Amino acid sequence: MEILPVITDQYHVTNDEAKIMSALENGEQLSSSEIAKVIGYTKSKTLRLIDRLKEKDYIKVIGNGRGTKYSL
Repeated sequence: MEILPVITDQYHVTNDEAKIMSALENGEQLSSSEIAKVIGYTKSKTLRLIDRLKEKDYIKVIGNGRGTKYSL
């Protein structure tokens, strides 16, 4: 997966966080497991990165519990 320079320039994110944002571009709504599979990280690392992006208000949370999805 290619990290778009636009994401790292437009937002203050690490390369790891930018990978998650790239996975969610084009209006994608993905679960944490789906994101982990796309970017190739463990689910626990993916969840840590998602939490950081939520704190920065860069991603939205849709639903809760096992049905939680994330989008930009």
